Amino acid sequence: MRNHFIDGSSDRRNAKVEPSSSTAISRKSPLDMNKVKTPIKDDKSMRSEAKTATTAQKSQNSGNSYIPGNVVSVVRYIVDTVEAITESICNKIPSIPLAIKHFIRAIYDHGRANNHDDLYTFNQIAKYLIDEWLGKVAFEEMVENGFCKVYQIQSNAHQNFKLMKIVLIKIFRLDDFEFEEQVLFPLNQLYDKKKADILKFYKTLVDSASEKHSKSSQ
Repeated sequence: MRNHFIDGSSDRRNAKVEPSSSTAISRKSPLDMNKVKTPIKDDKSMRSEAKTATTAQKSQNSGNSYIPGNVVSVVRYIVDTVEAITESICNKIPSIPLAIKHFIRAIYDHGRANNHDDLYTFNQIAKYLIDEWLGKVAFEEMVENGFCKVYQIQSNAHQNFKLMKIVLIKIFRLDDFEFEEQVLFPLNQLYDKKKADILKFYKTLVDSASEKHSKSSQ
């Protein structure tokens, strides 16, 4: 899987920021306007221009909510990374420390005793997993835990990891997304696809902790 950062580069060591086509500075000599011929537009190009104009008008009518393409690309790259992290978490249950499993069991028992529904319980578990475990260990203490050394990340990594943490919290707390569909539509798909897996993941944690708790109490 590719790792991309705020600058949109895929190579962490030799990343270069390339200007977009709309802002690139031409290195060619100035054009002789007397030699420039106006191209004859065919039906296809005219339809394309009309479609572009319609899209621009819709964006203007919707309160100037159009989001630049480079922003869309960056967010989608981050979504790809978040999806890989989610897969890793769901597939590596034994790697979660036993203390966290016992904590989850305590939260689960407390919720049941106070008639809280499963959603509340899972919400609390997710908050602890992301905020107290994954967030601090992987994202906020990157130097101590080897992230900087392993990934040779750039100066903009902190912004990326903050965004990843926000997205992970949204996913694992099973919150609905209320973002611009144009940018974060992939997240809605990820949310729908992962919801069942994440619920199963939580229940597996609870069952595992319950089994260990029963054995230790015998």
